[in-house]
Amino acid sequence: SGAAWPDRRVLLAAFYLSRKHRDAREQGCPLPSSLGELARMPDGFRAVLAEHIELMTALLAGSPEEADQALADIALMVGGLALARALGPGELSDRVLRAAKSAIV
Repeated sequence: SGAAWPDRRVLLAAFYLSRKHRDAREQGCPLPSSLGELARMPDGFRAVLAEHIELMTALLAGSPEEADQALADIALMVGGLALARALGPGELSDRVLRAAKSAIV
């Protein structure tokens, strides 16, 4: 069972869109820094990425009705983290993290 749908969204966004995750490039999610390269890779790599995104969506959503919102949340988190990492530590980067998080929660 686990946490309810709104709670899962809040918990994941709080972790994913944090300064700690932004600054932990070696231990953090590789998607924000590798998507540009994956787009140029052979179809097999894209298929693995698609499977990963589908799995993440299913784990976050918990039901078919929540799947599109979960997918949107994932896109916002990955894009928000990518932009925050590109900006590096600082006020604008922190604002990006906060803005993306507030759009999810």
